Amino acid sequence: MARRGRPRKNPTLGVVTGSQEPPVKPLTVEMDGPASREWDRVVGLLGGSLTSADVGVLVSYCLSFSLVYHTRRALAPPPAPKVDKLGRKLSGKALAKAQAAEAEAPWQMTTVDGKGNPRTNPLVTVLTCATRDLAKFADALGLTPTARARVGAMAAPAEDAFDAWLKANKRG
Repeated sequence: MARRGRPRKNPTLGVVTGSQEPPVKPLTVEMDGPASREWDRVVGLLGGSLTSADVGVLVSYCLSFSLVYHTRRALAPPPAPKVDKLGRKLSGKALAKAQAAEAEAPWQMTTVDGKGNPRTNPLVTVLTCATRDLAKFADALGLTPTARARVGAMAAPAEDAFDAWLKANKRG
């Protein structure tokens, strides 16, 4: 009896092995600090599986990452001063008090319009859209567990410094 329905996909068809030469970092990414660091991290993770066809998605991913980074910094509360009124550096209890006040400061999630009514900060909308785009680009590059499971043949990413720290500080 013949199989009915859509034929199954071969999981190895999604794997493209590119050249061992990493793609050249475009100037738009090179000039943006967080985007440039993320480019280096992702190229290191994906290694030789990147092709020239992936560069556009990788650029979009890195620029979205940078937009999320900068938007979060803009929404974060201003840092507490680390000096006293005379300009001397804080230390001890005074520094701890300043750090505690900084940790409890609210994020700038709302603004006040011209009539005095509270409104959602427009940066929250920017952050939401940029985070959504970042997740889509990460999925397209195979950087999410779901994307790796779909392909099925891609190896797990190499261990990075955070993974090593987790292993070293494992409790139990």
